[in-house]
Amino acid sequence: MTSEFIRLLNQGQYQTVMPLVEQALRQAALESPGRLTEVARSAVAWKGFFAGDTEARESEPWFRWLFAILQELAGIDSPAAHGCR
Repeated sequence: MTSEFIRLLNQGQYQTVMPLVEQALRQAALESPGRLTEVARSAVAWKGFFAGDTEARESEPWFRWLFAILQELAGIDSPAAHGCR
């Protein structure tokens, strides 16, 4: 993730950053599974998810959204997974 994404997350601007991260994840998925993994790892590595009780409550929708988009792009029902069967 870019420093801009991190800045927005640190400011609690989840609704602003979500479409930007989604675009980055979808682009990475089009490039390769390895690139998607790289971008996804940087997204889940953000330290603010569970920094404290307040942060945990505020970031929960972001965390759930991120899980859902990654499941769509790389999970068992993803196009990439279907190509491997």
